Amino acid sequence: MLNFHNNLIYLPQNTNIMVKLLAILFLTVSLTCSASQIDTLRNDTLMSTPAFTACFKGGTVVKKNSMGEVVEGVLAVDTDLWTTGPLVFFASGFKIKINEWGKVYTGVSVANFIAQACNNNFYEFKGKTPIAFDPQGLVIEGFLAQSIEFVTIDGIHFWTMPGTDVRFYSSGKIMRVTLSDTEKLSINKNEKIAFMAHHQVTFNHEGYVSQGVTAKKATFVDRYGNTVTKQQGDVVRFDQDGLLIE
Repeated sequence: MLNFHNNLIYLPQNTNIMVKLLAILFLTVSLTCSASQIDTLRNDTLMSTPAFTACFKGGTVVKKNSMGEVVEGVLAVDTDLWTTGPLVFFASGFKIKINEWGKVYTGVSVANFIAQACNNNFYEFKGKTPIAFDPQGLVIEGFLAQSIEFVTIDGIHFWTMPGTDVRFYSSGKIMRVTLSDTEKLSINKNEKIAFMAHHQVTFNHEGYVSQGVTAKKATFVDRYGNTVTKQQGDVVRFDQDGLLIE
């Protein structure tokens, strides 16, 4: 019990025990509150989100915010919903995620649609595949319906394989694509390596390849100054200077 005297508080000698008990109580309450925000639906259920009402699929889990509004769940029926950008017809049976303003920022569309990507270009994105928008409503990740031409930081033109995913950095620079053809791409300012067609390549923030699949046998220098030989079809990773990581 706390003692008060002249507006001062005197803690009992077993203060440590009291603090531990309070900590355990706080943790228990926190866990209970967190758990209450996740529900498994027994049946298809019409539920409110921060901005709209939608039907969520029975037998699936919905995640709610502190107001009890759904912010993540699986749609029970195909539904037109506003994203952080365009209106998209989202497919039933797939999860959507909703931001605090009630805008969908990731889900799976029913059909192909055209939208603006982070690099400010408009592309056709493939239906029945995941799509993700940034807070400004630009596509940051999706599956391209057609082969698209991109240009690297040092002016190399290459084409993507249609139907494969593309991901952008928030700056608009390309992060990841799948090559339509074998291409010789830069790993730094001075070196170009042939990367295999129909495989993903990942670019770093500078615009140089940080990961890909070698199109032929090649010798590299790793970060420790060692010479390493890689065979055709090997996955190779590079640091910011274009030195081999593995």
